[in-house]
Amino acid sequence: MEQNQLRETQNLPITDAESVCDSKKRFWEIDFARGICVILMIFDHLMYSFAVVAPFVGTLFGTDMWSGAAEFAVWYWRHPVRDVIRPIIVCAFFIICGVSCTLSRSEIKRGALTFLLGCGITTVTSIVDLGFELGITILFGVLHMLGVAMLSYGLIDKLGKRIEKLGTSQKSKNVYGFFGKYLPCIVGILLLAVYFIWLGHIENMKFVSDIEVKNESLKPIVSIFTQVKNYNFVQYSHDYFALLPYGAIVLLGSGIGKAVYRSKLRNYAAKADGKWNKPVCFIGRHTLIVYVVHLILIVAVLELASYFGFHEWLFLDMF
Repeated sequence: MEQNQLRETQNLPITDAESVCDSKKRFWEIDFARGICVILMIFDHLMYSFAVVAPFVGTLFGTDMWSGAAEFAVWYWRHPVRDVIRPIIVCAFFIICGVSCTLSRSEIKRGALTFLLGCGITTVTSIVDLGFELGITILFGVLHMLGVAMLSYGLIDKLGKRIEKLGTSQKSKNVYGFFGKYLPCIVGILLLAVYFIWLGHIENMKFVSDIEVKNESLKPIVSIFTQVKNYNFVQYSHDYFALLPYGAIVLLGSGIGKAVYRSKLRNYAAKADGKWNKPVCFIGRHTLIVYVVHLILIVAVLELASYFGFHEWLFLDMF
């Protein structure tokens, strides 16, 4: 920590080794931004639950207490403002995830854990769908994609650190050093270039596929890597984020992380830290746990409220 502060005072960059030694330090602005994204994500999932899950649960327990909330949720889900804000928040969250990758020393382990949690959600949602046919099965969702992206970052970054050690002259060392340091980001940029040149484009704030797959059995497999034209993979995976372009966006974010948090800029927001941001930062620090728990909690609350009839307690009269 003291060595990092000394290098900042001398206007020198923070090295990878020093960054690892200082890895326990948290940057509140990252936790805060991630927390805001997670809160908005939870609200979005809550609206979906009101629109789709709540009416089913209400019917199951013989109550129409969710009708007003369902109408509001459908209005929200179809509102054009959501179509604009949601992709911005999603991409911002993935960029922040890429920044966070550069502050961890066990990204391969974290990536594997995240992917396994995604597989666990696939198992649970598939079992629920077999019994109730709610259409909530998640075959390849945000946790699967993030898990693969983090694993990819970890492996590419290991290669990059080897490249950084190459070079004989000072000039060649600088070139290899830059290329190795930003290799994950460079790979992300190249993958996004491949996507926009050959695979897809942006239309109405959405990523739209340009590739067609004639073999029906291959469409679900290809959809894991990128969207397929005129094929709705959401029918098999309610939560769906393809590796391209979203995984590449995570890798792109790693470039910001290395440029800012391995330089004298790393403490640019330290003075603004305080008690005011603690609740949101807490959510941002425990994103994975909050994501898994809120999926279970929303359904549990809906079922308990329907069973016991907690209409006024949930303030549903306001809808």
